[in-house]
Amino acid sequence: MNTPHDILYIIPRPEIGGAERQLLMLMQGLDRTQYRPHVVCLDGGGSLLDEYREATESCLVINRSKAFDLRALTALRTHISNLQPALVHTWLYIANLYGSVATRTSTNVPVIVSQRGLGIDPQHSKLKILKMRIFNRLVARLCDRLLVNAQAVTEPMYQVGFCPEKTQVIYNGLNLDIHVTTQQQNDLRQELGIQPDETVLAAIARIDPKKDLETMLRAFAIVHNHNPKTRLLIAGGGFSDYQKKLDHLAEELNIQNGVNFLGFRNDPQVILSICDISLLSSLTEGLPNAILESMALGKPVVATKVGGVPELITDGEHGYLVAKGDHEQFACSILNLNPERAQEMGLAAKEKAQKQFGRQTMIDNTTNVYRQLLDEDPISLNTPLPQKKAVSGR
Repeated sequence: MNTPHDILYIIPRPEIGGAERQLLMLMQGLDRTQYRPHVVCLDGGGSLLDEYREATESCLVINRSKAFDLRALTALRTHISNLQPALVHTWLYIANLYGSVATRTSTNVPVIVSQRGLGIDPQHSKLKILKMRIFNRLVARLCDRLLVNAQAVTEPMYQVGFCPEKTQVIYNGLNLDIHVTTQQQNDLRQELGIQPDETVLAAIARIDPKKDLETMLRAFAIVHNHNPKTRLLIAGGGFSDYQKKLDHLAEELNIQNGVNFLGFRNDPQVILSICDISLLSSLTEGLPNAILESMALGKPVVATKVGGVPELITDGEHGYLVAKGDHEQFACSILNLNPERAQEMGLAAKEKAQKQFGRQTMIDNTTNVYRQLLDEDPISLNTPLPQKKAVSGR
């Protein structure tokens, strides 16, 4: 009987987030007769740490303390040397950097890096953007394969030195067995004071400037003026300064009674299950899990046409896509979704989610990459490699 391969995953911090949950899903779903997952949390523990520990053979928390932390890099190199994994798979920018450098200076095993978004953040300074470009070029030279979760992510990565021949698009996986009880829905409606005749809009979004929630609030003001029996639920933690700015804008628009900022919640699927329309107003995205979950629950979506969102939502079929920052178009799209159209688009969205974005599909496509790099599967991967020509015109 063959000994399972030890796979070492490296991620900044196991907090609740899209990439972090995708990694957890992957580690939990690996065939343990073939792979034994180990994980390093580079920047410390987080809310998913206990689940990471349960899902892996070993879990090391390093606690990186500064941008360039030689102690953390040395600890990572030592751990890789001692573990001698069959391959290393890193997730997100800083883990990609530390993981690829540590692996290449301690052993000669394959390195896979995962980029989960476009790397655009309104809060980044020009100096930070320049540093990220330089370090990404270094990572591109050190890694054996780049995995991205949307076709839209490929072009920015090509621009910083990654090549199409080593790039693989693997869409996020989704647990399609989402079960929300009527009692959970009723309890939430009672908690929030939602009346039976209210139309509920919901956004699962971090309170972060790159989510551009000002545009959502301005759009909601138009919708609420047209139909006062409309409620907007926004669930997510984030930046307190930005929250104050949003609170002030809601008061200025006189919609504070129609908007519920719920903060961090551990029941996002219940929130989405009671909504009529799911919203996203981001300036930048990779492949947003909140939209995937909305689709799986049969909810139509109104979202900005950014990043990988158009790879999920076909305009006019699963919802509507709008230009970022255009609150009037956003409002118009919401108002166009009457109950009949919303139900039709929601069913189409659910069908697409079930066919294309299942959890097992993501796991199988990822382990196909492992087998190829471990010389166990020399044939081409199921998902074609993206060609630079195909995206250069975007």
